[in-house]
Amino acid sequence: MPKGSPVSTAPPSIACMRCRRRKKKCDRRHPRCGECQRSSAECIRFQERKPRDVATVPWCYVQDLETRLAQVKKELALCKGMLAQVHPHSSQVVSKDEQSPASNTVVIVSPTEDIPSDDALSSPVERQPDDLGHLKANDLSNYFQYVHPSWPFLDQAQLSQWFHDYTSQGVSLEDYQLYFIHLVCAIGACYSSPSDRQCPHVSRSRELYTDALHIYLADAVSEEHKFRTKAYLLLIVYAFHCLTPFQLHDTTNEAILEITERLSTFQIPSTFLPLDFDDIDEATVAEDKDNRVLLIYCYTAFEIIASLWNRSFQVLVGSLDDKILDQGIWLTFGGGSMPADLEHMFAIRRIQSKVRRLWSQFIAFPEQEETRRRQTAEIRAELEQWKAMIPLVSSTVDGSMSYHPLAMLKTYDYSICSLYQHETIVLSVEDYSVLLSAASENSRCFRRIQKFFMIYSTWGGLLEQFSIGVILLSCFWGTPLLCRTAAFQAPDALQALEDCQQTLTGFAQKWEAAEIYLEAYTLLFSHTPIYACKETVPSEDFRPRMESIICELENRGVTMAILTLMRRMLSLSEESTDFLL
Repeated sequence: MPKGSPVSTAPPSIACMRCRRRKKKCDRRHPRCGECQRSSAECIRFQERKPRDVATVPWCYVQDLETRLAQVKKELALCKGMLAQVHPHSSQVVSKDEQSPASNTVVIVSPTEDIPSDDALSSPVERQPDDLGHLKANDLSNYFQYVHPSWPFLDQAQLSQWFHDYTSQGVSLEDYQLYFIHLVCAIGACYSSPSDRQCPHVSRSRELYTDALHIYLADAVSEEHKFRTKAYLLLIVYAFHCLTPFQLHDTTNEAILEITERLSTFQIPSTFLPLDFDDIDEATVAEDKDNRVLLIYCYTAFEIIASLWNRSFQVLVGSLDDKILDQGIWLTFGGGSMPADLEHMFAIRRIQSKVRRLWSQFIAFPEQEETRRRQTAEIRAELEQWKAMIPLVSSTVDGSMSYHPLAMLKTYDYSICSLYQHETIVLSVEDYSVLLSAASENSRCFRRIQKFFMIYSTWGGLLEQFSIGVILLSCFWGTPLLCRTAAFQAPDALQALEDCQQTLTGFAQKWEAAEIYLEAYTLLFSHTPIYACKETVPSEDFRPRMESIICELENRGVTMAILTLMRRMLSLSEESTDFLL
């Protein structure tokens, strides 16, 4: 048995922590060196472990974990039941005892004799999803896989239970419950295949939406405030995914007005009262938290529509915009824990609202250029602080891609582009450099995420990437060759141009209505001076075709800022390229 090393009385060879930090000469005496002795300070040896108090976990945190675990178990049981209903006779799993000892896999066989007869399929006691019109369990699953992670304002366990009771047990549901089932399946049907061209799920989605809108919506909006707000918010989420965007005029406007009213009339929760107020119970705290989380997603939808949809938004709800920004500060305060990633994403939505307010004030008072530049610098500082927090609050484990580090970085870059680019100003060379960096990073992040996930297959994602592509091209048009930095010819910037074109190509393959965005970007890209200053003679039909495309994009709701950039590039393409020197 080896002998232990003898206890050494010699001083340690490394200075104490205080002397190391203060860059003082340490005599390494034990238990306290000379410097610490003279200063009456605690002397801590290098890599010395000190006894600490036992860490405690709040009981409410433990209860929250137990509640979430019970919910996960319940959802797992419901998923197993739904899978068994979708394929009750299609597969048969061999038990573990019947498997070969050398095999660790599950053997699946599909005997044709297990297929039920027509009488069994039409039995009124056990109804199958296929017998319920357009309702499909696969559409419900698609919604929870691709849409719900970014918009988790519905109770997945409750909605799955409703679907299970209605499709399998033949339970009669209320109309408001059928509204949510039909509209959720209508959205999930949009993810049935990578392309929506001549696919059966397209008509199925439209039929489900029509039934939800004309049969069940009236009952859904007559429910209590929580269900009413969820019903309208789900309608806006459908508008992000449907095949004909910007054509749901009346219903979408009604939904926008509803969530705008809820946001503008939000009251300070009762949980903001003093902590010694005894009348606040846990149920009130939980209700206030759920209500604030729901309104945060309403605020997110509101901001997406305001920044991406040019549908006379200011005329519709402009008078309430400032009030919503002022009231929104209360959504992240009060009792109950709020996920850090959700709070962080809500914070940048509020910053985006400040950007819109900045440009609205500048349009009203265009002579206040110095004020605009000062406020721009202040908002830029807020964005930089927000960006610095991304490594601390982002998540690669959660199913929601909105909280992925690349997704958060993409949102930051788009906010920078919104802050520096507007149709009322002429950008400087420094501004174009900022836009080039932000836009190229946004395009690369989007491409990397979308390559593995379908989470951004929305019209909002298409409009964002089209806007980013136009901003990228405008940087090359607005910066003379002698003023261009190495970033213009860097691989990241050139790769971003290709990534944007590939992204728009993917959207065009999915939606026929998206082809015009790809055509517009491709035409502008082919005439952009990327590498060298040389005469580029546009074809005869280039200008008339681009003018026609710009008019069509204006009718489709593309923002005036992007349309102005396109018109500037179209005008410059017909002039001599000497202006680039």
